[in-house]
Amino acid sequence: MFCIHCGADISEEDTVCPNCHAQLHSHQAAQFHQAEEHAPFSKRAFAFLIDLLFIMVLFSLVTSIMRVLGVYLLPVLVVVYFALGWSSEKQGTFGMTLQEIKVSDFETGERISFSKALLRSVCMLLSVAVLFLGCLFMFWEKNGRMLHDLLAGTMVTVRNK
Repeated sequence: MFCIHCGADISEEDTVCPNCHAQLHSHQAAQFHQAEEHAPFSKRAFAFLIDLLFIMVLFSLVTSIMRVLGVYLLPVLVVVYFALGWSSEKQGTFGMTLQEIKVSDFETGERISFSKALLRSVCMLLSVAVLFLGCLFMFWEKNGRMLHDLLAGTMVTVRNK
């Protein structure tokens, strides 16, 4: 098993991580991370592209209506779309559902709340705003988490069939 805070090897008897000295609340969380298959970049990227296409179609419809009112709501639409999907029973957006991946709380593995999903959504906008640099984190972060996953305390895994 390993510490969910720093990734160091721990034994089942440890109550404090010998490496980072973090309090180990539950070995269940550490075991969960070993049992789950982390979603690969290809699935995450393809799900994101599907969602962007879906949002653009939705955005075209919404902007046609909103132009009459003189209001542009794309950033709000994007944040709300992702937050609603991630906090839903499916734990993912339309694209993530097609790619059979889901967003979970990093500590518990459970579905995230709408407020945590909103935080993750805003953080995702920041992750992709500067040349998608926040997305590159997954290539060196042990659990394949991107910047917005780290900031929001979430992870993306392959959905159990």
